[in-house]
Amino acid sequence: MKCTHCKKNIDGDFKTVGISKVHPDCFEEFIKAKKDKKKPKKNKKKKNTPIWYREKSIELAKKIAKERDNYICQKCGRGRDEVAIQASHNIAVGSAIWLAAEPDNIIALCYQHHMNWWHRNDIDCWIWFEEEFPERYAFIKENRYKQQKVNWKETYDKLSNYKNI
Repeated sequence: MKCTHCKKNIDGDFKTVGISKVHPDCFEEFIKAKKDKKKPKKNKKKKNTPIWYREKSIELAKKIAKERDNYICQKCGRGRDEVAIQASHNIAVGSAIWLAAEPDNIIALCYQHHMNWWHRNDIDCWIWFEEEFPERYAFIKENRYKQQKVNWKETYDKLSNYKNI
């Protein structure tokens, strides 16, 4: 029988790890290698690539929208000192990527209203949104189906120059 770690024959004592047989001398190294293998590898996005600019642009747009809304839930009026404030896209990123980094397509909501109201009551939410934010509603309505190619670097640069961030 061979050691799973060093592949040398095992002539005497061995330790069992799951279905693996390991020399006592290899045991610590084998366990460490096994743990290192299990660690999820962080999928770091390379800086200055379109994907990196897209993700950073969306992050900036969310921050701008939350600051515009003063970190207050636009439905219930509670602030970030009371609840966690989230930035919710009005039109989902997957439905209109060209609107993903538009602050007018993002609204500040508390967790409760984001998850249990916004994502569960489409029609009621849109009626409410149109009444509360007619300019933003008009912008979204006008641009919802206008598929546009996005230059994410330009979008990132534009959003980086916003005041108040």
